[in-house]
Amino acid sequence: RAKEAEELTRQNAENIEIQRLVAEYTKQVALYTDKLAKFTFWLVVVTVALVVVGVIQAVVAVYQWRTYEATLEANKVMERAYVTLSHHSPEAGALQFSITDGVGFVSIAVEIRNHGRTPARVTEVAISVRSGPDRLPNRIDSSPVQPGGHFLVTNASFITEFRETMPPDEVQAALMDKRLVRVIGQVEYTDIFGQKHRGTYARRYIAGRSGNDLTFELDPRYNNDYDET
Repeated sequence: RAKEAEELTRQNAENIEIQRLVAEYTKQVALYTDKLAKFTFWLVVVTVALVVVGVIQAVVAVYQWRTYEATLEANKVMERAYVTLSHHSPEAGALQFSITDGVGFVSIAVEIRNHGRTPARVTEVAISVRSGPDRLPNRIDSSPVQPGGHFLVTNASFITEFRETMPPDEVQAALMDKRLVRVIGQVEYTDIFGQKHRGTYARRYIAGRSGNDLTFELDPRYNNDYDET
């Protein structure tokens, strides 16, 4: 019986030790699990923060790109060429009428000038004299046309002259201020950025005025500059 009691005491001691070890192991696992949970939490927080930062960076990058494009377009508008038409106004008048051998003529000298900050290549210049009250066309499609090819740097210009026939009775009526006469023009050119443009011009003849006998024609389609496709 003494041996049995001793054996029972030894087993109880072993069981107590095992339970202590299990409890210690469980405690360590709990501590590790708690640390792992905290690490996972902060890992998730950092990951979410990185995602947010990435989204913010993407938004900022898109905004910066759009700002760059807008700035580039604004610079093109400010720096591009602006080519215009204007008429010369000698003492005899800008618009010259004549009748030779029963044929009426009207002529005008115009200056094409680049008022922009960068060069331009002129591809076409057209002038048309319109006699009568008919509505002006949107653009000149059939009229005396001067071929282009002129390369204009800033403030450079050239002068060209146009001459058309006109019925003698209309010439006489215009000189007597009995017939409406208007001059329309256009200059087509390409700026240094490759964009095509069309500058327009329109004036009304004033009979009997010396020097500048042409005044602005108040037509919103003219005396303007358009981008061409």
